[in-house]
Amino acid sequence: MITTDTLPSGQTVVFTHRDVINRNRPMRAPYRLPVNLPLIALPLDWTKGQTLTVPILGNDSAGDCMYCAAVHTDQVFTGNVGIEATYDTNTVLQYYRKLSHGDNGLDESQITGEWHTGLCGNPQAAILDSLDIDPTNATLCQSAIALFGHVFFMLSVPSKWIQNAAAGAVWDAPARPNPMNGHGTMWAGVDAKGRYALATWGFWLWLTPAGVSQCDPSAFVVFSKRWFNADGFAPNGLHYDQLAELWQEAGGKALPTGGFPSPLPPSHS
Repeated sequence: MITTDTLPSGQTVVFTHRDVINRNRPMRAPYRLPVNLPLIALPLDWTKGQTLTVPILGNDSAGDCMYCAAVHTDQVFTGNVGIEATYDTNTVLQYYRKLSHGDNGLDESQITGEWHTGLCGNPQAAILDSLDIDPTNATLCQSAIALFGHVFFMLSVPSKWIQNAAAGAVWDAPARPNPMNGHGTMWAGVDAKGRYALATWGFWLWLTPAGVSQCDPSAFVVFSKRWFNADGFAPNGLHYDQLAELWQEAGGKALPTGGFPSPLPPSHS
């Protein structure tokens, strides 16, 4: 269920069969537009001009793409509120192989279960909740990226896209999904044309909404305290308390108190 291919650069990349990623999908609530959704304007960019690092982290030798995508999401969180978290390739592979029982790929339940306890054994790099999201609904995805910084995206990579995989490339329709090329990635931005900034294999590229519809897509969104600075504010200017309320409006569970300072100044009588 693990296969390899070669990028135009000569870099080897490893895939997990799409059936493995789809196996044991969690019973998550669907993400819906929050009632009090703030105004969203494109472009959205949490990649910091695509300067945030998204290292390959062993996906040139093992089928650890789902773990890599979770790590890249955490790097987007941390890189937008302070110093971007760094992850050692050998450590990522160690935790991946333990979770995968070798090199067998990961499904959604495995990576979200790991993420709830903390990536690579770090309890701070944890999530509080996750929601399914329809990746073909651009309005939903744009709102999730604007509010929560990302969409965790899974697909069957068309073979023609692999031959056009490089920094700044555009993956577009028409395309034919190849289930042998199951892959976990993440989005952390939307340009003025509506294309998603997708992180994979050490670089950022663009995926069009038309391309999304042609690659056997699925996706989810997570809520993590790593998206907030020490004062409890996310890079979009919203406080933990505000985003926790919007998360619940989007279909998520009620979240615990964040432990951050109140967003409101004390009243004076």
